[in-house]
Amino acid sequence: PTTDRFVCVLHGESDSTTPGNALVVDHELPFTQLSHFGNSFLSRLEASRLPSPVLEGLTLIDTPGVLSGEKQRIKRGYEFEAVV
Repeated sequence: PTTDRFVCVLHGESDSTTPGNALVVDHELPFTQLSHFGNSFLSRLEASRLPSPVLEGLTLIDTPGVLSGEKQRIKRGYEFEAVV
């Protein structure tokens, strides 16, 4: 399901998807600091680039839903509260 990941929606020249581990090493984007949340988080991070004029100068972040009870704390594999 796509609701379990962070998706950064950015402007791009063509439709493309970039995985989190590649996204955080691109120094032209503001995501490099996210690398310290670890591989479990990075595996649930991606960027989607679209050639839409609406996205020029704008980045949207689609975040995962909130889990209930213990799932919120232990099922993610990263510190959700610290990321958001």
